[in-house]
Amino acid sequence: MLSRRMRSGSVLLFAFWAAITSVASGAEKEGERVWTNADGRTLRGVLKERGDNWVKIQIKDRVHMIKLEKLSAKDRDYLKNLVKSLEVKVGVKSWLDKGLDLDMKTLKLDLKNVEKGKELYGLLVWVSVLKTGGGSSIKSKVESFYREDGTHKYEAGFLKHGVIGENYRGYALRLYDEEGRVVAERSSSSAVAKFLDKANPRYKPVPKSLAKPEESNKKDSREK
Repeated sequence: MLSRRMRSGSVLLFAFWAAITSVASGAEKEGERVWTNADGRTLRGVLKERGDNWVKIQIKDRVHMIKLEKLSAKDRDYLKNLVKSLEVKVGVKSWLDKGLDLDMKTLKLDLKNVEKGKELYGLLVWVSVLKTGGGSSIKSKVESFYREDGTHKYEAGFLKHGVIGENYRGYALRLYDEEGRVVAERSSSSAVAKFLDKANPRYKPVPKSLAKPEESNKKDSREK
């Protein structure tokens, strides 16, 4: 339910729609587009948020809530077909496997708003450091593909035994679209994230313009 303040803001906005037309002077901001109301009047603003029957549009320095019924059919179609931003949430929990003397880590990945008909590629690396000394290194890597929203879990164990064991250093996860563009990255630290560039992944997508002939068959021949 919209608050009284929001309702009044919406009414006032359309009462003075003509006064804040989209062709008003001022430099165009990133993300701005021209919006049209049901009467054909226009204004220029940035979409900030949207709900089932309303949108919030920033016009200059103020954010206004507008009911969808007040917008033109073209704008309603635009909002209906607009792809929502990918939401990526990562959490790591620790637990002890006493039988194997392992420090276990479980990474939970939640994906939301994966674009329909598209595929994401994920590269996850677990990083450890030996108790005997030396630098950190990649303990293991996981390559995955995602075609829809969902929750995914990954585990890694780090040997706790005496001086020959290893310590958990962190994790790093990077998601790519089908063209090899990075769309999201999460890590326990910026230092650990650098190991993603050292992982030598097998199935990481590459831009079509850079793909070699033999790489075009990777997607079909990859291991499940």
